[in-house]
Amino acid sequence: AGYCFFQSQGLPTVELNLPGMSSFEQTPKFPPQVKISFLAEGVQTEVVSTVYSDRVFVIISQIGKFGTIMKAWAEPKSEGGSIYQVSTLMGKRDDPLLQIYARQIIERLSTVTDKPLLLSISLKAESRDPATFQAILNELFQNNAW
Repeated sequence: AGYCFFQSQGLPTVELNLPGMSSFEQTPKFPPQVKISFLAEGVQTEVVSTVYSDRVFVIISQIGKFGTIMKAWAEPKSEGGSIYQVSTLMGKRDDPLLQIYARQIIERLSTVTDKPLLLSISLKAESRDPATFQAILNELFQNNAW
């Protein structure tokens, strides 16, 4: 069995035991990615999080499409703390729920990295309730998707 070691800035070293391959024949998947599939209040939900050198890209989809694409980032204030900004790049510009998703995710993300968030989100109509919102965010945060 071959061993391959991978370390990314701020992340623990990952050791891959690759049967039948030397460490030179197999490299870890780059960029690092987390895929989660779960039921959020009975609706199949897919989350994919990819960490790039300049941003974190998170896809939340219940319909198998990208949906609305948003950018969110934290701007440090001179007296401490941060101001969180959200901008819709493509898709539904007048949907406050999607803005809240982006804001909640960037607030959590900014505690571990200063990279901005690129968020793609597509929800079914029946998933626009507080319980689903909390279920999706809990799953994302519990799996340390970045």
